[in-house]
Amino acid sequence: VQERTPTMTYAPELEDACFVDAPASLPAGVAAGQLRRPTLQDVPAITAFLADAARAGRILPRSARAVAERLRDTVVVHRGTELVGVGSLSLVDLHLAEITLAVGADAAVQGALVLALLRDARALGAGRVFATTDEPAACLAAGFARVSLESIPEKRDRQCLRCANAPRCRKTAVAIDLGAEA
Repeated sequence: VQERTPTMTYAPELEDACFVDAPASLPAGVAAGQLRRPTLQDVPAITAFLADAARAGRILPRSARAVAERLRDTVVVHRGTELVGVGSLSLVDLHLAEITLAVGADAAVQGALVLALLRDARALGAGRVFATTDEPAACLAAGFARVSLESIPEKRDRQCLRCANAPRCRKTAVAIDLGAEA
């Protein structure tokens, strides 16, 4: 019996769930591509893609092990065989989720990642989603508002106060209330 590896893809037509077990295209306005859940075979490509973004100062570096540990929280965007986007959503508390990563080759891919991760957060029942980013445009376009880091103590106390980059941090905190029950 041959095992089937499920691929999870964004289905914008679904109201209550973000990912389904079938390939799908990205939303209109994004050059042809496919959004799906990655597999362990994708880890080297994801690590290399994120290393480029880290060298450019867009994100903090991530090892292959760190990528693999968060694989279930991650979505990737491919155009043909080329990886053009990586996004990740983490549950921080019973009501709170964080978009920990939304790196796209262009603004349209980054926006599609944010929308897909918001859909995922909504499907999980998160009442609020936040991100800290130096590129807030995609989040703002999706309905997030700029907030103070103090309004997200879960992030500030758990990570930001311990971060070596804290004194020179350029990140903007953004958040959106989804209206789900906590």
